[in-house]
Amino acid sequence: MEIEAPNLDREFKTIEQDYEADHLALVPTTGYVARLIGNARVVGYLTQKLPEILAEFSEDH
Repeated sequence: MEIEAPNLDREFKTIEQDYEADHLALVPTTGYVARLIGNARVVGYLTQKLPEILAEFSEDH
């Protein structure tokens, strides 16, 4: 157990750093997608050409 504790601590720190980096990248991306979905021309295009993608962005996940 004493041997595994430092390894687990390192792995946890690595995961935490990766999460922070991913979160920082997703915040502006989420805002950008929300602006796109707020644009009637974009929604019209997605409705005609890619309705399954529009459904994914429009649903509350």
